[in-house]
Amino acid sequence: MSTLRVFVAVHPSPEVAQASATLQRRLQRAGVSCRWVAESHLHVTLLFLGETPGEAIEPLAATILAVAERHAAFDLAVEGVGAFPSLRNARTVWAGLTRGTAELIALQTDLDQTLTEAGLYAGDRYDFHPHLTLGRLQHPANLSALVAPYADWQGGRCPIDSVAVMASDLSQGSPRYTELCRVALQAAASA
Repeated sequence: MSTLRVFVAVHPSPEVAQASATLQRRLQRAGVSCRWVAESHLHVTLLFLGETPGEAIEPLAATILAVAERHAAFDLAVEGVGAFPSLRNARTVWAGLTRGTAELIALQTDLDQTLTEAGLYAGDRYDFHPHLTLGRLQHPANLSALVAPYADWQGGRCPIDSVAVMASDLSQGSPRYTELCRVALQAAASA
């Protein structure tokens, strides 16, 4: 079986994705020039596994299911705009995440540790900084003045009730994503 370029993600609600797409258009009109992530492709990457053998998808899904059983659904608030590594040297434009980030970080940490222990993930050299990628610049640029008016942008809140295993195909220029499986967060919410 062939290999797949795999990542684990959560997806915003259609309403938050639509609000984010509207923000992308506003930023583009303001002069931010980058490759924008399509509205249907917006997601929060929890882990990037990279090239993964096809036969590893089933054990990967089973392991993620075990993690999902330990986590309850939660609400995530999407607000604010920034860039990595900084607005003065931007390469990636993102929408910020506020409410629900503690739950998101706990989920990501559990996935990272459990998949690493199972030999299904080699770990990432980057710290996890929860964000919703809006676009990527081909060359670094100073976006401070262009993005500043959107620092307090409100994208809305959405429920996060599942984790998706995604495959990414870059062969056609812009990425094409295929959902390989989706696992519901199953733990009872704490009162």
